[in-house]
Parts: sequence; C-alpha cells; structure tokens
Amino acid sequence: MDLFGFEPPPPKLKRPPAPRKGLCRLFFALFPDGDARNKMLALGAEIKSRHQLAGKLHLEDRLHLTLDHLGDFESMPSDIVRHAIEVASELAAQCHGFAVRLDQTVSFGRGDDSRPVVLRDSSSSNAMLAEFRSRLWDALAARGVPGGPRSSFTPHVSLLYDRQVLQEEPAGPIGWQAGEFVLIHSALKQTHYDVMGRWVFQPI
Repeated sequence: MDLFGFEPPPPKLKRPPAPRKGLCRLFFALFPDGDARNKMLALGAEIKSRHQLAGKLHLEDRLHLTLDHLGDFESMPSDIVRHAIEVASELAAQCHGFAVRLDQTVSFGRGDDSRPVVLRDSSSSNAMLAEFRSRLWDALAARGVPGGPRSSFTPHVSLLYDRQVLQEEPAGPIGWQAGEFVLIHSALKQTHYDVMGRWVFQPI
C-alpha cells in the first residue's frame, strides 16, 4: 500500500512513447505558489549574475514542475486530452495535497546547445510527490496515454537556459504546499502556456 492508501498497481504497465516532432506540447505540472515563485526568480537572477550567464530568466508564469510529459503533437490530440482529463479528475478526488521541497541547482542535459539550469531535489525527499506522480503515470498507462518511462522523474523547476554548464550547488531550500495540479498546452516557440485543466487535491 502506498502513501495515499492505494494498493500497488499491476506490474509491467507500459505506455506508448511520447511523440517528439510536433509543436503542440502537452504535460501535467505543478505551479509553485507566489512566495516560492518569487524566491525562484531571485535565485535565478543571483545565479545569472554570479556566473555571468547570457540566458534569459524564465517568466514568472512559466515556472513549473513537470509531473508527466504526454508528448509533442502535430495537432491537438482530442482523444488523448479526453483520457488525460478523465484520469486527472479521478485522481484529484482521491489524493491529498503534499509538500514540495527543492534544494540544489545544476545544469541538465548534454551537448553544446543551451541547457536548462534547474532547481531540483537533491535527496529524494519528496516522497508524497513521487507517490502521486507514480499514481498518475499508472493511470495514464491504463488509458493508453503516451508518455516517458515510469522511472524517469527528477523533481525540478527550470530557471533559465544557458550554454555554460553549472555544477551542483546547494540552494534554498525552496518549497510550497501543492494544492492542485494542471494540464498544460504549450505551443512550442511561443512564450505562453494554456491551462487546459486544473484539479484541486483533497484537503489534508
């Protein structure tokens, strides 16, 4: 039984791979609260100044923690969106909110392109977050919704992108109480998110 009181799901659930070639990106996410966003913006500005980075800081309303990336689609996949919304509605009725804590900055990725500078969890301290993400992944798999591997999850918030590679540094910690989660449509190469659904967790 997991931390939400559910029995473990059947083993070896699989999901179709998330498509990567379109400009219509769909993902579930958590938005930090106002205090956490302000601290993240200040942290990003401090890192940018101290390391003399050229990349632009993420806008306040784009700061998020990705729970599950459904894919980058050529056009809006109505059936996938419908299944994702059904899953989210079911889980929101069953799951309680939880605390999120992030305490380390580092560059993600490889190669010569700009890499995200992220604020992440350094110690696997977000047990309730990990449990909820696993429940979400399993429920999406049961509906045939595409996505990445179940084990591919490192809680983080991207602060900016830059070519310079930053090593691990302690930060914060910065945290918030997650009271809701959202389904986001991001039109790639544009600068705004469309929230397609918002679900409030059950009170603790």
